[in-house]
Amino acid sequence: MVACIVGTSSCVGARLVKEGTQRFARFLLSATFLEDAYRICVDFNMQMKFLTDQRGMWSWAATIVLFVSVLVQFGGSGALIAKKFLLPAISGLSGVLVLQTVCYGYLFDFTFFMRNISVIGALVVCWANERQKEVRSNPFNGAFTLGGGSRLTYLQLVSRVLVALLFFSLIGGDWNWMRIAAGVIVALPVSAVVLGYKARSSAAVLAVFLLISNVVMNGYWWRPMHHPKRDFEKYYFFQTLTVTGGMLVLTEMGAGGLSLDERNKDL
Repeated sequence: MVACIVGTSSCVGARLVKEGTQRFARFLLSATFLEDAYRICVDFNMQMKFLTDQRGMWSWAATIVLFVSVLVQFGGSGALIAKKFLLPAISGLSGVLVLQTVCYGYLFDFTFFMRNISVIGALVVCWANERQKEVRSNPFNGAFTLGGGSRLTYLQLVSRVLVALLFFSLIGGDWNWMRIAAGVIVALPVSAVVLGYKARSSAAVLAVFLLISNVVMNGYWWRPMHHPKRDFEKYYFFQTLTVTGGMLVLTEMGAGGLSLDERNKDL
């Protein structure tokens, strides 16, 4: 009787931890979008001045870009947290990232580009995870296959590769001992995530690493208010939180069909 009660309590506790982790993951996924939308609202005139004076955009075009960015990021983040209309939300948020990359002139900036692609990867992880839940809840709807040919399987592979691209941005920028050490530390778990080997545990390790290294490497609050690097570090900080959310979702989803984990199961 006691063993049964203990076992039930453990199951309930594990379920609550899992649900709490996934809620936290969705909040982290929306972090960079909420911060960016808020920043545009607060510094609207400064953003307009940059787009018109520095980027040579017409005033009406810059206004549309900023208004679309705010509306889509607030709306998409809310949908992401509430788990409603996920595909339109993820598509819209990804579109805003591409739009801002082009309009702000960072298309050919290696670090900025890699980070944005990685954030899109984190969003794709979220979408793939929800699709996997739908398929598993109704395995006879025609979408479920045991092989690696389903669209979901390829979606999971693409999401793993994209979210791992954040770590390639570690080799960009100025070399220092922290950047070199970070690259060495994450090389194995990043490779494991891409290949789908021990994907859940590797993603958990990377999520913890990102939370810690993000504070160390992107602690913008230590900078003076008008320091030239403060805004970049703040942007990178919230972007990294979003990718961390993707890693936490990956701990629930697993690697998917095209992975070493799945191959080991077949063997």
